[in-house]
Amino acid sequence: MCAVALHDRGYGELDADGIGEVPSDRWLDIQRRSCEPRSEDPVVDLVVDLHVRRLVGYSRTAGESGAAAEMEASLPNLLASAGISAEDAALADRITNLCDRVAFDFCVEEPAEGAVEVEGDPVEYWIDGEGGVTLDPWPLALQYLVGVVSAYRAVGYPRRPDPVPVLYRIAPAR
Repeated sequence: MCAVALHDRGYGELDADGIGEVPSDRWLDIQRRSCEPRSEDPVVDLVVDLHVRRLVGYSRTAGESGAAAEMEASLPNLLASAGISAEDAALADRITNLCDRVAFDFCVEEPAEGAVEVEGDPVEYWIDGEGGVTLDPWPLALQYLVGVVSAYRAVGYPRRPDPVPVLYRIAPAR
């Protein structure tokens, strides 16, 4: 759970680096910061690195391709430190990808849907734009998941952060 929560740890707490808007060099700096080992848990560092490696691996520029190659070269050491097989690490990355996609679409606060392959089949998700998320098939051990996300009003952000609690409920399709 900690690795999923920290998968974008290279960004600042109150960043204003718009995804898809930030220049490539700045984005790579952020991604490299994410990959710097800083956890007492090597599994967290591995999951974060896999997530960033996957994103950088989409390679839009020569710099991104070079960074992806560097990250790929470090993978065997990360796997060994974490004591995780490459197969289990790949599964963890697919789960992180599902969580990332749901979280990204959730923060827009509009209805959305998508699907991410996890264990050979897609897990579909639907977001109602009002805090509800539905997953099918249900990939979690819990019956459902509820919580609070700290958001900020767009007006004045990041100069004047105005926190807003947002309740969410993630449940299986019925």
